[in-house]
Amino acid sequence: MTKDKAKREIETLISNFHNKKIGEADTESKLIEPLMAILGWDIKSEDVSKREQLGQNFPDYTFKINGSR
Repeated sequence: MTKDKAKREIETLISNFHNKKIGEADTESKLIEPLMAILGWDIKSEDVSKREQLGQNFPDYTFKINGSR
């Protein structure tokens, strides 16, 4: 995907959520996950983990590049 196409898709995605009040689950499935896909991340791959413990923290997503966080 070209940078221009990605930019247009991100702008469209964000405009669909402008001034909307949605819950965390909807934000995740309808905004965050599509945004990650536009940016080239496969959320079902082993490079992306959901709610993995890092020390005493539990971030929503952990991304690995070349096997490292």
